[in-house]
Amino acid sequence: MRVTLGRPVAGDTPAISLAMMEPEVAGWLHSFPFPYSRTRCDDRFNGAESWDYAVRVDGRFAGLVIAAPELGCWIDRRYQGSGIATRAATCALSRLFLTGANTAHGRFLSDNDRMRGVLHRLGFVRDASIPQEQLRPGLGLMTLSIEDFVRAQPFDIASERVRITGVAADDLPMLYDIAALRDVAPHLTFFTPGMSVAEFARILRGFCGVPPFWCSLRVDGQIIGAIGLESREGAAVGGAANQLILHGFIAPTASGIGLGREALLAFVTEIQDRFGAQMIHAEVFENDQPAQKLVTGAGFVPEGDPFTLTSASRSAPGRRYLLRL
Repeated sequence: MRVTLGRPVAGDTPAISLAMMEPEVAGWLHSFPFPYSRTRCDDRFNGAESWDYAVRVDGRFAGLVIAAPELGCWIDRRYQGSGIATRAATCALSRLFLTGANTAHGRFLSDNDRMRGVLHRLGFVRDASIPQEQLRPGLGLMTLSIEDFVRAQPFDIASERVRITGVAADDLPMLYDIAALRDVAPHLTFFTPGMSVAEFARILRGFCGVPPFWCSLRVDGQIIGAIGLESREGAAVGGAANQLILHGFIAPTASGIGLGREALLAFVTEIQDRFGAQMIHAEVFENDQPAQKLVTGAGFVPEGDPFTLTSASRSAPGRRYLLRL
């Protein structure tokens, strides 16, 4: 089951208006009138704001989520109870934090236990800055820091054989040993022979909600490499003026059996779904044939002419690849 976000379109309005006529849905929403006619629906979503998203499950419309100014979400009753609201809100909040926001807010009807549960699973806590008596009776207000969000919703995905999680301190010695291998180090743009583990750790930053961050790759509990995402200024991605650059490495003992491609495809799909990325770049040395085969096999295509790619230990011809999502 894949949950994705997109802009509401005209074809969504029949499903929206029908769902909003259901008391089980509309009864928990404090900002929608009831009954909710097709005309009201057309008026609202023909001019949908940038933070209004349609929630889709395997391509089918399933609800709406709004990231700002306050998080709001409703899910068609056919899809309730499957974690879809939490996943949709995670993706919406990730896109909000990508723009540089450090906090988010949520408001809910005090007897709406389902929405309260979603907010708690996302890491929200009661907003003590506004006294309860200043709120409309029956409403609760909560707030979320990006740090609490990361603790509540860490980066943790899996393909068929590879588990991908944010780099932890205990992962660093093994990752350092892999990066330092003579068959790996010359192809990394950030690794210098003799680099200390402490210096290495400052580069391989664990998941912090937004790029830059790195994730460890595990097979049967054993670390086989890492994959990471860097953010640079230059292209609009998810509302922020930046472009996303992919990095990664894998142990030679784990190469040649499809694990790298499997991990790359899973990681790229998560980045697309979570951050709304429309494109991702990868920079590869021209003489690194395995890396070129990996990225092209995942759908990346060469972009522009070869250029001098400078790593921490050498300068050599390189090429930039682009994946349009």
